[in-house]
Amino acid sequence: MDPNRPSQNPPHADSLPLLEPDRLYPSAVTAMRLGISDRSLRRLRSAGKITAVRIGGAIRFRGRDIQRAIEQGVA
Repeated sequence: MDPNRPSQNPPHADSLPLLEPDRLYPSAVTAMRLGISDRSLRRLRSAGKITAVRIGGAIRFRGRDIQRAIEQGVA
């Protein structure tokens, strides 16, 4: 294994820093935290299973909503 090459495995949820409840996270970070694809995240948002905030043209997710989705096993 080459130590200079990044791991192909995404970080495990237990090794990630805690979510800040009021911070807004982009879709890519949210999907990673939930362990799902961006497309699956869009489906969850469309189904109303996770709340999103639109800022201009960007979609963001509050840390508290991501944590709630994790706890409820939404993904």
